[in-house]
Amino acid sequence: MKAIWALAVLGVTFCPSAVKADMSVPGFKSRKLHVVVDNLGDFPDHDFFLIPNWDPKSKNPWPSDPPQRLVPGEPFKPGYWVRMIHDWVLVALPRTQVERSGSVTWEMLVPGAPGVQRSNQLELSEPDIAIVLSPSDFEIRHFHLTLTNTDFIVTPGAVRQGSDGISSWVPGLMAALGVFGAGLFIVRRKRRRRSPQNEDTKRRTLPGVGGPVRVGDRGTTESALYLTGAVRVGGARRAARSDRGPVEMATEVVVVGDDPIGLIVRPLEPGREGERLPNHGQIVYATQQEREDAVEKSDQIASQQDWAARRRGGSLMSAAFGAIAAGLTLCAVRTQPNGVLTASALTIGALWGFSLYRLVYWVVGVFGTAYRNLATISTNLGLVGTAAGFTLGTWVFDVWDGVILGTFLTFVLASAVPAIVIRSSGGTPDV
Repeated sequence: MKAIWALAVLGVTFCPSAVKADMSVPGFKSRKLHVVVDNLGDFPDHDFFLIPNWDPKSKNPWPSDPPQRLVPGEPFKPGYWVRMIHDWVLVALPRTQVERSGSVTWEMLVPGAPGVQRSNQLELSEPDIAIVLSPSDFEIRHFHLTLTNTDFIVTPGAVRQGSDGISSWVPGLMAALGVFGAGLFIVRRKRRRRSPQNEDTKRRTLPGVGGPVRVGDRGTTESALYLTGAVRVGGARRAARSDRGPVEMATEVVVVGDDPIGLIVRPLEPGREGERLPNHGQIVYATQQEREDAVEKSDQIASQQDWAARRRGGSLMSAAFGAIAAGLTLCAVRTQPNGVLTASALTIGALWGFSLYRLVYWVVGVFGTAYRNLATISTNLGLVGTAAGFTLGTWVFDVWDGVILGTFLTFVLASAVPAIVIRSSGGTPDV
């Protein structure tokens, strides 16, 4: 059952990225960079190339593919190179020179090559990852160039967001919800099958198998009843006595109660078969052992219901705290969050808080049921670690380092309290 919960959580976190065939941090997606030079068509006598600003004498190898010429009106996509290289330069070559050579090689674009004009250095980097529900799939950075015989200057312009449309996030979200829903359905179905109430129901419906006997159940005497005797009720032989004097063998009787000796029955009188007895349907017991077993089972059911209520409350509290932590984190790392980003952050935060609580609840329960009382406070400490680590890592380094630091602090803080309590108690729950 725990594996099914794990599958459900993994579906929510990984499926949206997997559908787009570009794995990222769970719950997030990577975005591409598009570069557009707005006035490229104003210079028809030149061909332009956006290339890494490498020293030709360095050990950095040139890409195996030939340089890609910029086309007016179309975005240039640096691809994965922008993850590793942040210093770029725009190179201009006379179109007549390109036409004479037939093709352009990297050596033709190095400083000092014939006809080469190189712009000022451009700082390019891959856009930050986005929450999976965000409609932004790529970032478009606009530039404006000025080209004269002596000057070649590229000026940064507007930065806009772009989307792939419905393929951006809806398929991934649907797949995630499908996996989560399937996992939740299977878990609930297994729980219903394994519940003590269902076990009793199965025993009552199977022929020849004894189950709980109730006031009003009918049976047949298997011996003559004096002070004590035997009856067959509910498919099993049980000790009984009559409240109406001696009863002969093979007489149809009805259960009216019980006492420490066994069931109390009376002969079924003609014409009164449909009469409803006092306390009709109340469970009665043929032996003291049955009574003790019933009390123990009732206590188990009550305990299970109590833990289920605690688990539901802890899950809701952790989901709410996760949403609050995500909202505060978003305000800390982004000064002007938009509505979609805010809603996405709150949703991811709630799911993370819920999933983290269930994980902590299961792990501490391995050491002892009573340790599950620590799940809520441990989860909330873990969520504080998530928010603090992500915020600090993003401020000091970048988003990826924030995710790594946040994940590390999450599990450190979430495991701190259970580790201290379990170690100090010697593995004997007292919480």
